[in-house]
Amino acid sequence: MLATALATALPPPVHAPTVSDDEGDYQLQVAPAASTSQTVILRTPVPPYGQRKGWRPSSQEDYGDGGAYPECHVAQYPLEMGRKK
Repeated sequence: MLATALATALPPPVHAPTVSDDEGDYQLQVAPAASTSQTVILRTPVPPYGQRKGWRPSSQEDYGDGGAYPECHVAQYPLEMGRKK
């Protein structure tokens, strides 16, 4: 009842809703040396939040720009910060 009253009182949205996924897959292309072929390195995408059960960050590429995964209960060292040398 209250939700329908609120919905009728509000004006229609001006902009369409957008969905942004910063953790999407991407392809890294390495420049060819002397040959005409290209090497394409595919990265396994990090599962979205809420679907990471059983997944563990295994390489530095999993951390992207330095964030950790608090829902993954394993020792994590994004960008090697905190790891004893």
